[in-house]
Amino acid sequence: MQRLAREFTPEATKYLIEIAADKNEDSRNRIVAMSMLLDRAWGKPKEYDPLSEPQETGRFDPALLTPEQREVVHQAMLLIKGATAEAEPSRAVREASGSDD
Repeated sequence: MQRLAREFTPEATKYLIEIAADKNEDSRNRIVAMSMLLDRAWGKPKEYDPLSEPQETGRFDPALLTPEQREVVHQAMLLIKGATAEAEPSRAVREASGSDD
């Protein structure tokens, strides 16, 4: 049975191509024929598995830092906090006056 089916493959493939190429054929039939041809020519698309992707490594883990590095990060955060606190009053004044400068 398998041998006979394989012998029929070229004819069946030609038939699918005829259906896919016939603009007068029902569009659903054309889509099915095209899909079958693509699957046989290139294989079925693989299912997407997000767990197979490399995991993002950009996560900050302070436990990996030395005590000196943690102190540098701490000082930087204090600078950011201070700069933000200083900017807040002038921002509030701009918003109250309707100016975006």
